[in-house]
Amino acid sequence: MRHHPTLLEQALEALPWGRFDRLVAQHRADERCRGCSSRDHLVSLLCAALGGHASLRQTVAAMAPNAGALRLIACQAPARSTLSD
Repeated sequence: MRHHPTLLEQALEALPWGRFDRLVAQHRADERCRGCSSRDHLVSLLCAALGGHASLRQTVAAMAPNAGALRLIACQAPARSTLSD
């Protein structure tokens, strides 16, 4: 069966990750990061917005089954407590 990319996967493919990483490094956005990198945070926000999730728990629950796909773009599904910080 052929894989049909989700709307989130299509949006993530369109992002210029090289430029994003350069801007994060330039502004030292991840310098004091403890649990959630800028990339993880952006992907979480996109997931919540595109999925129409109303709470952090819904967002984390939606991202958890896709942990393997998130690893391919150097991300991980953050915990709810990490997102709330």
